[in-house]
Parts: sequence; structure tokens; C-alpha cells
Amino acid sequence: MGSPTVLDLTLGSLLLGTFISTLLYGIILLQFYTYCRAQSKDPLWTKLLFLMIIPRIVETTHTFATWAMIYQLTVNHYGDPTAIVKDTPSLEISFPLAAAVGSMVQSFFAYRILKLSRSYIIPVLAWVGAIARFGFGVTLAIIPQRSPTILVFITQNLWVALTPMSINVAVDILNTVTLTYYLAKGRSIPQAAQFKS
Repeated sequence: MGSPTVLDLTLGSLLLGTFISTLLYGIILLQFYTYCRAQSKDPLWTKLLFLMIIPRIVETTHTFATWAMIYQLTVNHYGDPTAIVKDTPSLEISFPLAAAVGSMVQSFFAYRILKLSRSYIIPVLAWVGAIARFGFGVTLAIIPQRSPTILVFITQNLWVALTPMSINVAVDILNTVTLTYYLAKGRSIPQAAQFKS
């Protein structure tokens, strides 16, 4: 067995990531179906913005964009290893779509933190991070168009690619730790006193 080629390390990783992403997308659709069938007490605006229509449309578009990129690389540019470093419209659109979905999810969890804590401090931090992440996602769709290849873009603008990932991790940790704290704290409160508005 020989050493892995450049295509094994790039196209193979991209293909595997797309397979896993599509599997998770299917699980999300099942959760969405279950949520729609259940009697939820969430307000209509919460259902529409965070849980139902908008995120599903954006996530579906993102899944199609990643599969379009895979199709372009494996069918349209079969045998052309340089195609993987070229910027494509489906790649450009996938960044803001992924950022939009992630920002909506993070904003929803920040809203839940607001309801549990009745304090605006942590939710506002999470919302600012979610907005910044979305802004960088849009930037990742625009700036690479000025570079001849993705490799040139990454070497010249690595911070533009790494900053939204760092913001994402920070907001996810903030939301997770805060929700865990308030949910654990809520277990010690009698049932009748919980979640009164």
C-alpha cells in the first residue's frame, strides 16, 4: 500500500465530510419532523425563525451546494487534480449558508439562555458572536473571488478562515457551559417555580 496522494488527502476528505454532513442533515430532518408532530408551546416566531422553515431551507441549500461541488470535482473535472484548488460558485455559497445556519442555532440557544437566566449579559455576547460569525461567512464568499486559487487565498488571508471557526468554538462553549449551568441549577428548583415568565 503506497503513501496517500494529494487527492486522497483533499478530495477524499471533502467527500467523506460531505457524506457525514448529509447523514447529519438527514438526522436533523427527522428531528424537524418529530418537532412538527409534537405539540410545542414555543411562540410562532421561534418556530419559524429557529426551528422550522428558514433553517431547513438554508440547510437544504447548503447540502445541495456541497454536493454540487463534489459533482463538479468528480464528474465535470474528472482527472484534473488542479480543479480542487479553483474557486467555484458552490464553494462560495457554502460558506455564508453554513454560517447562517450556525448563527441561527447559536442565537436560538442564546434565546434559551435568556429565558433560563433572565439576564441579557451572556445572550448578548452569544448574539454578537453569531452575527460576527455570519459576517465572516459572507466575507469568505466574497474575498476568495479576488484570488486566483484557494491556496493563494489561504496563504494570504488565513485569519479570515480561522477567525469564524474560533468565534464558533467560543460561542458554542459559552452556550454549552451556560445552558449546562442553568439546567443543572433548575433541577434543584421545585417544578412549580420553574420557567415562570
